[in-house]
Amino acid sequence: MRRVLPSQIFESQDNYLIHLARYMFAARQLSPDSKVLEIGCGSGYGARLLSDFSSEVDAYDISSSELKLEWDYFQEKDNLFFYDTLPEKKYDFIVSFEVIEHIDNSNIEEYFKNLKTRLVDGGVCFLSTPRAIPYKERSKNRQEQHVHEYSAKEFKETLSQHFTNVFLFSQNDSIISTQNPEMAWNLVAICT
Repeated sequence: MRRVLPSQIFESQDNYLIHLARYMFAARQLSPDSKVLEIGCGSGYGARLLSDFSSEVDAYDISSSELKLEWDYFQEKDNLFFYDTLPEKKYDFIVSFEVIEHIDNSNIEEYFKNLKTRLVDGGVCFLSTPRAIPYKERSKNRQEQHVHEYSAKEFKETLSQHFTNVFLFSQNDSIISTQNPEMAWNLVAICT
């Protein structure tokens, strides 16, 4: 999936709606007093949506310098904060969609440590990734940007090494369900 930029939504509405479906899936699990962290917030549209369903959303992206102009679209919300360093706080929910495939093996343990140390006891983590397809069938963007893609089995096994409970869902278009993960475009997980 390509990065979604608010200024370019109408150029690629299908991409936007597919991304947005994951945020709505997570938002439905939040409560008005939830504190949420998004790791890998990109342009911030998803964090903005989550802020409508929670008391506070802290959004972080490693590419913050190139995203600051995009983040300006969402500064009107008094419960939404963008960070260029990962906040040292605890959260009820952590959202990290379409991030894990960009992390090489030498940094994967640090990624999970960052998730786990920021999650309150009993907290919930939402993650997603595109389902792996053969390298030659991937788009140029996927070939260049994804250092590792996960099959459904590998994604669940990886998450199970770090979380007690992993619930795996499949996504095709904007539908997220328990359908056959081997046919999914994207994999979505709820982890506790």
